[in-house]
Amino acid sequence: MTEIRRGIESTTADVQLNTRQLIEHAARAHGDQTVVTDMQDGRHRYTYAEMYERVQQAAAALENLGVEAGDAIGIYGYSTYRNVELLFAAGGIGATPFIVNVELPPDHQEFCIDHVSTHASLEYMFVDGEMLDTLQSNAPDTEALEYVVTRPVGGKDEADIEPVTTYEELIEGYDTEFDWPTVHEDTAAILGFTSGTTGKPKAITHSHRALWLHNQGFVAGGQVDPQDTALMVPPLFHWGWDMWGFVPAAGAELVMPGPNYPDNLLDLLFEEGVTVSAGVATLFRRAAEMAKERREEDPDFSLDGLRVTFAGQTPPRDLLKDLEDLGADTSQAYGYSESAGGPHFVYNKQGDFRDREFKMDDAELFDYVSEVAGYPALGVDLKVLDIETGDELPWDGDSPGEIAIKAPWCVSGYWKMPERTAENRYGEYLKMGDFVSIDEHANVTVLDRVKDAVKSGGEWIPSPTVEEYINEHKQVSESCVIAADHPEWGERPVVVIEPVEGISAEALDLDLDEHLAPYIEAGKIEKWWVPDEIIVDEIPITGTGKFNKKTLRDQYRDVLK
Repeated sequence: MTEIRRGIESTTADVQLNTRQLIEHAARAHGDQTVVTDMQDGRHRYTYAEMYERVQQAAAALENLGVEAGDAIGIYGYSTYRNVELLFAAGGIGATPFIVNVELPPDHQEFCIDHVSTHASLEYMFVDGEMLDTLQSNAPDTEALEYVVTRPVGGKDEADIEPVTTYEELIEGYDTEFDWPTVHEDTAAILGFTSGTTGKPKAITHSHRALWLHNQGFVAGGQVDPQDTALMVPPLFHWGWDMWGFVPAAGAELVMPGPNYPDNLLDLLFEEGVTVSAGVATLFRRAAEMAKERREEDPDFSLDGLRVTFAGQTPPRDLLKDLEDLGADTSQAYGYSESAGGPHFVYNKQGDFRDREFKMDDAELFDYVSEVAGYPALGVDLKVLDIETGDELPWDGDSPGEIAIKAPWCVSGYWKMPERTAENRYGEYLKMGDFVSIDEHANVTVLDRVKDAVKSGGEWIPSPTVEEYINEHKQVSESCVIAADHPEWGERPVVVIEPVEGISAEALDLDLDEHLAPYIEAGKIEKWWVPDEIIVDEIPITGTGKFNKKTLRDQYRDVLK
């Protein structure tokens, strides 16, 4: 740990940052701005002023239940106004909301709940009524918790869990003004787990200070303002990429999909006048297809005014082109649950482009937007490490390695998991498991996940880059390049392809050498990156909307033997 030096004492007020200040600010400065949640009985609408009143009622109710600083409260459900109220209320009294990822496999959910119960006081679980029976199957000891139903739903009598009350009954009658305690800003404001694609999920806590700084950076970097309407596509169990925090902080309208997620995302996008959204590419593919269909019916239809930020995986070029042609503005960012729940390590458009991007022609600028994840946000420090030796590599654009990050909103390790922390630390930096290169302009290009990169004859092949150009073929809907064992080269790439609708495996007319030749000639890819074999199959998707390459690698590992 670097020595911390202290100089002359400052006279700056010692104001502790807290996430509830975000909704407090929204209520005071933007009190008439709307919060929309698509519930099963219709769209619920109220204002930030009304939300803050209920947050204060919820804080009083939690204290009356005996919840106090150092306790965790569980949240098991969807992105709804009630669950967001709980985030602000619990954090405001010093408790920590633990959001269970309901899309994890049952054994992983059980692991997460057990880990939190083992290391913190977890007495109450706030659960959507529709999910009582699911929770009963996944909780390690249902009798160890008390349950508050956030959305009563009939027809769930098969669950043995007996809720103590509903959320509305819980907060009813409490005063709408609450005397907030002073909570230390290093207290965990939120608790969750990674998606566990490489083993059991890893536990993460983020402090109020981290979330505060992260949200301020999002408001500035994304240029979100009171005239925006933001659709929170990432679910709350992925921390909503912090949109529940930075959207109120900016005074923008917040739209949440609620229990109808993800089937209602397109309707919300088009019907609520959304101007800002973010998510992984797979969730926006259908939106682009529907928008193109609408344009065929109405030539004046466009997505003008919509800004979409992609993260989680490099978005396909054809998707970006479709959205841009429809009038949307697209960009990329990079980050994970480790970055305070949102992609705020690097952006390729921070407010606006830099002078060097403005000097690019249209083709160069599109290459930049589609290929470069971004450059570091203020406060972010990056290193590139040789995957085999761990040595630091130069920022020259030609020295790929694993990215390691240090930032005021990046975790330094995993909560109550010292071994997992040690595996992923590089001094004060956290290794993120991504294979990247960084150039002299600080541009980060994400080449692959370290575990997904193909190493052929001692050289690395970045699978997303190859996928990007295979997807340009008119008969290809999606492609996924994976490593297969090879007797001579150690590993060689093969590609799993989902053809476009109406094209069977037999009808697929794709010669990879011929199709990729122009990209090889243009210097976009190397000839030896071309996959050795095409496999036509359905590409499985993880709970975070990404390709499940592990499943495909296990299935096709021996296909070249």
